[in-house]
This record gives sequence, C-alpha cells and structure tokens, in this order.
Amino acid sequence: MSRGALLLASGLGSILATMLLRSSAALFFSIEIASILQGNLVQTLTFMVSFLSVLVSSFGFVFMAKERADNANMRLASQDALTGVANRRALMQALERELARAARQRTPLALLMLDIDHFKRVNDQYGHLAGDQVLRHMVSVVRQRLHTQDFLGRYGGEEFLLLLPDTDQRGAQELGQQLCQAVQASPCDWNNQRIAVTQSAASPAMHGGVKSAGCLRHPVFLVSCFWLPFFISVIN
Repeated sequence: MSRGALLLASGLGSILATMLLRSSAALFFSIEIASILQGNLVQTLTFMVSFLSVLVSSFGFVFMAKERADNANMRLASQDALTGVANRRALMQALERELARAARQRTPLALLMLDIDHFKRVNDQYGHLAGDQVLRHMVSVVRQRLHTQDFLGRYGGEEFLLLLPDTDQRGAQELGQQLCQAVQASPCDWNNQRIAVTQSAASPAMHGGVKSAGCLRHPVFLVSCFWLPFFISVIN
C-alpha cells in the first residue's frame, strides 16, 4: 500500500473508530452527549480526534495525487507513446540490467531485432496514420507470444528490440520464426482494408538469424551483430 493510501485509510479508520466509541459511551455508560454543543470530555476528544483524522486524510489525498502524477511521469519517460512498449531509453537501461544479470549468474541472454518489411511503402500507400496502426498491430501480435520475463521495446521507427533472458540460440531462433509467421498471418485492419504485414527478425546472439527479407543487410543489424557477441563471449 502506498504512503498516501495508508494515510487516507488511517484517517478514515480513526474517524470511524471515534464515532463507534462515542456511540458506545452513550449507549453503555449513560454519558449525556445529546447536544453537539454540550461541553464535556467526550465531546472534546471527539472533535480533536476528528480534526486530526481529517487532517491526516487530507495529507493522504495529497500524497496519492502526487504518487499518481509521479507514476504518470515515469510512464511517459519510459514508454513509447504510440505502441505502449518501452522507449529506447528504457530499453537500453533494461539491456544493461539484463547483460549484468546474465554475466553475474552466467545464464544465456538472447536478443531479437524486429523490423517491419517495406514500412515506408505502407506510409506512402495508406498514409502515416495507417502506418501507426500497423506498428500497434504488430506489437499486439508479438506481445501475445511472449513470456512474462521477456522485454519488448521500440528501438526506433519500425524497429523493435526484444530481450529474452534465459533463452539460448535455438530458443531465440524458434521464437523469431514464430513471430514472423504470426505477424504475416495477421493482416492489419485499416478503414475496411486489410494491410498485409511481414517482419524480419534477427538475433545478434546467433551466428545466423531468422531472415524473411534480407534483414541482416540492415545497418542496425550489422552494428548489433558486431557489438553483442563481445558481451556474449564474456557471459559464456
């Protein structure tokens, strides 16, 4: 439970407890508290506790609003606004964490770089709004086939990077094939049209890769293929 919720619950609980004690005192101890303006010890304690409880509850509301705003800002800072997956900044931070964990625990770590084939043609033929829908559709299809520990982020444009902890080369290759087939089998609906989508998947953790449209010729993959094996060699 967050700090704001705890303060709010404490304040409301104190008010409820005070009202119950006040009612019990009137019922079982024959204390005259019929008038709210009557001055006695019970009334004084009731008002003091109620005032403090309202004050605590108010602080609880303030803290809850601040925590909600902080959480929203954190999401904006780490989430891609279009697709809902991690943005490049959060992706690189997750990659650093997973590389450190894999090196420390000596466990396998695989990456898959996903790229939508001929994405510029989609934007040119159907418009950029359709291109945005294709990106969201592809992410939705991919997410349905990931495990809880897998981490998907948008590397840039139509390129996405998938971190696969505790996954070896064969597992990454099989998943890449499954994702390419799943995306190809799920056309994107847009304005009563079905846009055929295919994607490429390359794993820098492998010597080869899953290729559907020359994905290894892409500069991003060429850089990744030279960069990541250094870490993999350290891990293994």
